[in-house]
Amino acid sequence: MEDILSKSTLSLAIKTRWLGRLFYMFHTIDSTNTRLKTMATQGEPEGTMVLAEHQSSGRGRLGRQWHAPAGSSLLFSLLFRPDWPTEHTQWLMMIASVTAIETIKLVTGLDLRIKWPNDIVIGDQPPWRKCGGILMEGDFQGSALRSAVIGVGINVNIPASQLAETAFPATSLQVETGQTVPRLPLLVTYLQIMEQKYEAISAGHSPMLEWRSTLVNIGQTVRAEIEGVGTPVEGIAVDTDVMGRLLVRDSSGKIHKITAADVTVHS
Repeated sequence: MEDILSKSTLSLAIKTRWLGRLFYMFHTIDSTNTRLKTMATQGEPEGTMVLAEHQSSGRGRLGRQWHAPAGSSLLFSLLFRPDWPTEHTQWLMMIASVTAIETIKLVTGLDLRIKWPNDIVIGDQPPWRKCGGILMEGDFQGSALRSAVIGVGINVNIPASQLAETAFPATSLQVETGQTVPRLPLLVTYLQIMEQKYEAISAGHSPMLEWRSTLVNIGQTVRAEIEGVGTPVEGIAVDTDVMGRLLVRDSSGKIHKITAADVTVHS
């Protein structure tokens, strides 16, 4: 049976109080994040969602392209206007990632982990297989965060033959389960869990321990290619800090705080 998302089915299925209740749905769009960032500057309220069946210019971290056949994946963005200290900005990315793996576990039974900072992966040991990712983009005024857009991309029903060839092995929920996975329960469950976690943070609950416990990088030998820095950082990923940075201890014992980098695991 064809897995179709429509405005009418979404309107009936979404049971959150505010997250995703106002949504805009497109068949094809350049990027849900790009569109929602523009809408945020025009006064769209917190909780607004932009959803698409296909993105012509989908993006991941570090400017990478995100490819998915039309109707095969979950591709959506959510608008938040958190009244949090700036140093807690990355907490949004943390709960968005944790929400994704909890959602997939509830709907499919698959156990997933997070490859720092935001890749949704399957597998206990490397090489992990990536089935999704989170992209967070913030709008700052001085040191204050005015709004943040969280983009979520999950490979749902992409056959193995149609998965993009990437340096990091790609997979989909269909490939891993051996069956078609309905997207509507995934989306509805994601919104419910994300709303709860966001409200918990707003009430003072830190997501750090929960997020850290899902990271596959901790304890691994890693190589971090940092944009604009010629020499990569190599060492053991020992922890993360409150801002979500990966702490890597090199062979001399020095701790490097990695903010944005292409991190690979070495045996």
